[in-house]
This record gives sequence, structure tokens and C-alpha cells, in this order.
Amino acid sequence: MKHSNRSGALDGHRDDARRKLVWSCCFAAAFMIAEFVGGFIAGSLAIMTDAAHMLTDVISFGLSLGAMYLSKHPATLTMTYGYKRAEVLGALGSILFLWILTSILVYAAILRIIAIAKNQEDEKVDGRLMFILAAIGLLVNIVQMKILGHGHSHSHGHNHGHNHGHGHEHHEHEDDSDQDGHSHGSNANGSLYNNEKSQDVNIEQVIEVVEATPKASYHDMEETETKKKVFENLNVHAAYIHVLGDLLQSLGVLIAGALIWAFPSWQLLDPIMTLVFSVIVCYTTTQVCKTSIHVLMEGAPREFDVQEVEAKLLEFTFVQEVHDLRIWSLGSNGDALSVHIILSNSKVTTDGDGRHRHSGIAWDGNDVQICYGLALRQIESALKEAYAFQFTTIQLEDDDYLCMPYTNTAQV
Repeated sequence: MKHSNRSGALDGHRDDARRKLVWSCCFAAAFMIAEFVGGFIAGSLAIMTDAAHMLTDVISFGLSLGAMYLSKHPATLTMTYGYKRAEVLGALGSILFLWILTSILVYAAILRIIAIAKNQEDEKVDGRLMFILAAIGLLVNIVQMKILGHGHSHSHGHNHGHNHGHGHEHHEHEDDSDQDGHSHGSNANGSLYNNEKSQDVNIEQVIEVVEATPKASYHDMEETETKKKVFENLNVHAAYIHVLGDLLQSLGVLIAGALIWAFPSWQLLDPIMTLVFSVIVCYTTTQVCKTSIHVLMEGAPREFDVQEVEAKLLEFTFVQEVHDLRIWSLGSNGDALSVHIILSNSKVTTDGDGRHRHSGIAWDGNDVQICYGLALRQIESALKEAYAFQFTTIQLEDDDYLCMPYTNTAQV
């Protein structure tokens, strides 16, 4: 049995994120009720705006918790990657809901400004109550930020997975539970690899394969410091951004309340602060929205340099060309890679001693599959050392087995 250190780290990260959201949701719900009541009594639109913002926090926390629960469900025949992107959808949904509610409050603030300008606004804001509520809100926001932290968790790249290798094509993925390692082989033409023959391979053949990899480039890959992949949960990050917006808003309400308390005629400050808060809310949530859309659009994760990954693969002497390299995010804590690799000098020739030779790698005629398998494992090992992919699909090709480009022949 192989224990997955990385999956354990992910589980711990999810549990930690869930606890943070639950506690933050409780604090937000309690203060939201108090703020709605207090804002109504004080007649302050700014406090009502802050309470509405807090309501979106409560709703977004609920959406995030539900999304995180769904993301733990295993893969199915119809949802082959599971529900990992439920977290992304939850974060995006909460941001969009916040923008809609903010737009409504902007409209209300504009109406109040017009009414005050025309001396048609009879309701007066209680600056003292507004100040007290804002001060309490500021304390609540500080407690929430302390609970949420800034949600950074690091993985150190200990990938032990459940592997499936099919001839030139290899799929590797990492489950969230302990798995036995399995590998199954077939060559490009469909003939099955004989397991009994693999047991008869002598050690010289294996050494030749290993030595065919240039020591400089291969060891450089092995010694590459594992990138500390940041599994930052988008929902916790979105919640943190919400609370940060609340804190700035509470600070603004505090200042406005103090001024209105000192100068009761400055009623215009209340709707003006609402407009300022709305701009802050939109600004602080834009990046989370962009990140969520980037994931849903299958964009390459920003922490990966695709050209750098391609260059790493081309450092192997037996790699002639890399194409169809794709890297994408499954969610906030899982990335995938697929790539096609053409082997150099791939046609098999026979030399004087009756042995076959492939790009400097020698083997007996019955052991072709072993060489492809070792090359595949070397590539996979290098990727694991440098990156923290949860799923990898590697297809090896030669001159006689090149994949054909897809052509859509469907009739419209």
C-alpha cells in the first residue's frame, strides 16, 4: 500500500478551510442581524449597505461550504474529475451576487443624494448610533480576518499515485485515498506485452537505458527544487476579500458616523460613503472573479510556465519533439497535464550483434516495451520532482505511430 502524503495535506487543508468558513459565517450572521436593526433605527444607508455586504458574506460562506462539500465527492462515470470545480463555481457565484446587491445600494445612494440636494430628504441619520455600530463592526471584521488568516497552505510535492500506463500512452493520477500501484502495458500496434519476458531482462539492458539519459540534464531535473505549489482555496480567499471589504467599509462608516455625530448637517456623507464603499467592493473582488473565470476557461495555472515545462521535457536526449502540451486547473487545489512526446531516431534498426538499437538504447527484440516503460518513468519522475500535478497523461510516439490531427467531418 502506498500512502499519499499529498492527499493527506489536501484533506487537512480542506478541513481547515471549512472550519474557518463556519466560524466566519457564525460571526457574520450574528452581526448582520444587529447591523440591520441598528441601521434601520439610525436611519443610515451606509450602515444598511454594510449590513447588506455582511449578508452577502453569510450567503457566500454558505455557498462556499456547500461547494467544498461537493468537491469532496469522488469521480463518477459522468463526472470523471469529480466535483472539484464546485468550489470555483461557489466563489464566482458569491462574487456575482455581491455585485448585484452593490448595484442596488448604489442606486439607493444616488436617489438619496438627489433628495438631499432638493431638500426633500426628511430622514436624519443618527451619527452617534452609526459610529457605535461601525466600531462594533470593525471589531467583528478584525476577528473574522484573524479566523480566516490569508489561507496559504503549501504542498511539498510528495506524489504517490495510482498509475495506469498503456504502451506509449500513460495516465497517472493521484487519488485522495491510499492506493496500490498498478501498471498495464500494450504496444502501439495493440499486441500485449508479455510479463514473463520482462522478468528475464538482464541488468545490462536496464543500465543501458538509464545511461542513455544524459547525466547532466537528468540530474539537473532531479535536483530541481520542488516548486511549492500553493493550494489556496478560492472560497477562503473570496471570504477573506469579502471581510477585507467589510473592514474598509466599517472604517469608512466609523469616520462618517463621527463626522455626522459632530456635524448633524453633514447628512450627505452617508450616501457618498455608500458610493465609495461600492467602488472598493468591486475593486477587491475583481481578481477573485478573474481567477475563477480563468480556471473555468481551462487556462494554464499562473504558477506554471508552459514553455519551461516543455524545455524540461526536451532536455532528454531521447525526446525529439513535444506537442499538444496542455496544463490546466481542476480547481483551487488540483492541476493536470497532458502531452504527446515524439522519440528521437525512433525507427528500430538491427546492428551487427543482432540486437535492436533505438536512439542509443539497446534491447532484445522481445523487450521493446521495457525501454518505452523506462523512458516513460524517467519523464514522469522528472515532472514529479519539479511540479505537483494531480493528473498526468503522457503519450510516447515514434515515426511509425504519430497521432493524426483531429478533423471535424460532421455535416452541418
